[in-house]
Parts: sequence; C-alpha cells; structure tokens
Amino acid sequence: MGLWSADKANSLLFVFQTTGLNGSKVAVLADNGVQLQKDLNILARTGRQDPHLEQLRVWWEAARVDAAQDRGPVVAATLRGSRMALACTAIVPLLMALGFLACVLYFRSRGGYQQRYLAAAPPGEGSSEPVLPVTQAAGQSSGRGT
Repeated sequence: MGLWSADKANSLLFVFQTTGLNGSKVAVLADNGVQLQKDLNILARTGRQDPHLEQLRVWWEAARVDAAQDRGPVVAATLRGSRMALACTAIVPLLMALGFLACVLYFRSRGGYQQRYLAAAPPGEGSSEPVLPVTQAAGQSSGRGT
C-alpha cells in the first residue's frame, strides 16, 4: 500500500496519526491513467508545465506494472476509510441527542418549567426586602382608582 499512500501523515489533536491514500494516485488507478494522459496532452498543446502532473506521470509509469494487482486492495481501503469516516461522524449527533435527553430528564425531575423573573421580584416572592402588611383605614381609598 506504500505506493498509493499519501506523502505525509495526518494527525488528530496531535495524538492520533494516520497516513491515508493519495487521492491523485487513486484517481489515476481508477481510470487506468486516461485522465492523466488527457491532462498531459492539454499541457503539451498549450506549452505550459505542471510539476505535479509531471511527477504523477513519472510515478504512473512505475506503478502501471502492478496496477491490476493493487486495484482490489486500494478500492477496499477506500471503502473502509469512507465507512469509518461515516461511523465517526455519526457519533456526534448521537452524543448530542443523549445530552438533550439528559437535559429533558433533569428539568422534568425539578418539576418542569418554572417562571423566573429577570427584574426585581414582586413583593413576597423571593425579595430580600421585608413585606409590610398594608392596612387601610375604613373609608380610605387605596389610591387605585376605587
């Protein structure tokens, strides 16, 4: 697999290191070098040079000998990598769902939704000020329009 692997290793959080497949090399193997030859022909007609394509051409000349033999393991490694990525990605929504379920169960155990006041609390509901009883003399108005 070293012939098809990427040039450098990738890491996750500087802990997990892995070397994947080189996508350009896998693409050349998949179409047996047809697209590579088309690209090289275009470069020859326009007179331009691309060091990456030239390096890929040199590599393909050496790798073409074992291409038929390597095709099966490279395709299998590509499928395995794709499936592993999908499985790892599916874990995130699962963990989020478990977190939301934990929040729902926690709040339900506390009695559900309870109204909270953002401004000063009304007298008698958690206010730190003492609540004084209101006494009205007979015949006096409370000042509320009565």
